[in-house]
Amino acid sequence: MLSLGSGTRIFVSTEPCDMRKSFEGLSYLVREIICEGAQSGHYFLFFNRKRDRVKILYFDRSGFAIWYKKLLEYGEKGGFY
Repeated sequence: MLSLGSGTRIFVSTEPCDMRKSFEGLSYLVREIICEGAQSGHYFLFFNRKRDRVKILYFDRSGFAIWYKKLLEYGEKGGFY
């Protein structure tokens, strides 16, 4: 479970992201596209084109972490919206 401290912000990328990106690739997007510091303690959300997968990059006191979720397919078109 992700907990938000006071002053913590959540940034959502509006462009689809390549889900093969890991710490360095997502940190680059945070710096260059979102124009924030990746070590700011904020949460950065990235979705794939179909919006059935999400990665959350965040930095805690000990380093970077990525939370990754893929929605199951049950026949109906679903996604994060």
